[in-house]
Amino acid sequence: YHFLHCSSSNVAKFNKIETPVIEISPLSWTKDSVTVTITGPEGYTIKYKKASEEYTEYTGAFEVSENTSITARLEKDGVISEEVTKNVENIDKLSPSVEKLIVSSVLQNSFLVNIKSTDTVSGIKSIKIYLNDIEEPIKIYTYEENSENKTNTVSETYKVENLDGNSYTIVEGTTYKVKAVVEDFAGNIVNSDEVEVTTKNENYKAAEITSLQGEALETPTQYSTLQDALDACPDSGKCTVSLLDDLNESVEVYDTKDITMDLNGKTLTGVRDNTIINYGKLNVINNTLDSESNPIGGIVS
Repeated sequence: YHFLHCSSSNVAKFNKIETPVIEISPLSWTKDSVTVTITGPEGYTIKYKKASEEYTEYTGAFEVSENTSITARLEKDGVISEEVTKNVENIDKLSPSVEKLIVSSVLQNSFLVNIKSTDTVSGIKSIKIYLNDIEEPIKIYTYEENSENKTNTVSETYKVENLDGNSYTIVEGTTYKVKAVVEDFAGNIVNSDEVEVTTKNENYKAAEITSLQGEALETPTQYSTLQDALDACPDSGKCTVSLLDDLNESVEVYDTKDITMDLNGKTLTGVRDNTIINYGKLNVINNTLDSESNPIGGIVS
């Protein structure tokens, strides 16, 4: 408070000193510095400090390169105003991470791209999926900014297949390169490692039904994906499904199924949070490893 003395009445009066105004630009997320401007009424000295630093006199706008607090006050004739504090909390210099980029359910003319990405500060703004050397992404996922519930972790599955209007054609027995580019709301960008995938030949089979109702089939019925084989099991009675290859696939067993899944010395690697979601009856056999160099069964990972 600034006290004023009236000579005529000798009665003390006082006026409250105004407080400074702190402005930060930009207010949106940024990976660069922000500019801090402090203003106050004419004739007053502005003092400011960052976090727990000592006060220094303000002489003009300055830049801040990391999140912190700015505190300011006005001074005049030995009188000090109340302090005003504003937090700088919109600087994000950390790039997103690509926790997973794998290809699954590979067939002759299609495959699935599974990606999981995390950004712990500003949140994920977009994911772009690229194929081979095609300049434009073949798929773009975009997300809304929400300060109350940031998009910190995102999982997406995209089917790469032949559709009208596509800039590419998926051909059997051909190797393709897939990568992803992830951007957060501050503009930080990360490029994933490339993943190669070779489409299957026309006669490729991933799994087969080897027995029904406890009776071995003389000629097992073969399927292009494990999920197709599980779905083909009848809704009543027992069914045995055996893997024919190492697979990257996550599957579901429905509540009407009673299935024995024989991994047959192969490796089943999930592409979602759960490798197998079971709502019915499921018995997984041959799912142990004798040693890393001589597996006697398979493994669910």
